[in-house]
Amino acid sequence: ILFEGQIYPPTSFLINQKNITSNLIGEFKTIQPLDYGKNNFFVETDFTSKNISVFYLTSYDDLENHWFAETAAKLKYLNLIPIEPNFFPNENVTKYDFINYIYDFWGLIPIKNITLEESKIPYDDIFQDKDKFYFLISNNVNLVDETNFINPNKNISRVEAINIIAEVTKAFDLNLKKPLKKDFPFLDIPKSNPNRENIEFCYQHGLISKSYKFNPDKLISKAELIKILSNTVKTKELMKEIFNEQN
Repeated sequence: ILFEGQIYPPTSFLINQKNITSNLIGEFKTIQPLDYGKNNFFVETDFTSKNISVFYLTSYDDLENHWFAETAAKLKYLNLIPIEPNFFPNENVTKYDFINYIYDFWGLIPIKNITLEESKIPYDDIFQDKDKFYFLISNNVNLVDETNFINPNKNISRVEAINIIAEVTKAFDLNLKKPLKKDFPFLDIPKSNPNRENIEFCYQHGLISKSYKFNPDKLISKAELIKILSNTVKTKELMKEIFNEQN
């Protein structure tokens, strides 16, 4: 990273105990190496001192110039998404993968060997990580789709994702702020739509952005889904704590 500026009165000073010399009018320029993650620089002059923190993060090879690149880099540093070369932003997401993201972003730990009433799961089609699904269902998160199956290997739609995120938020986000009072913008979601309550809940709590169409039946992309999850209460609080971001 390049430190460049002017110090008055002209004098030498220290950055992490390394002597930095200015010219006769106080101008200085120095390049300091960066390691991956958080880098702390302690600047000392004869009359003041200051700590400066700089993050050096890397995103994914296939997110160069992508709208999600910066957020992805931060989430990767926080170990909320995999550390891999590529992200595959346009990839669809199965319900099984989605549930795993929920556990990562909310920091949930499933209770083992939950016994559910038979009516809670009309058809048991879960063959992997049953405890994760059962724990969410026991907390009133509906994971059954229109076919009356859970279908863990099926790609999920935008409205399926939003319904689950809304219910998980209601169940586990104890520090949820009061909702905003914004006009509902999605023209393709009339008041009679049974999913409108959860869509409006997510919109009023800043989980999804304003648009004139919601496209409920469109399959959600990986980038879209992870962006929504990055707006959840726990993740925003973590971002603020680590990166000093404002909610």
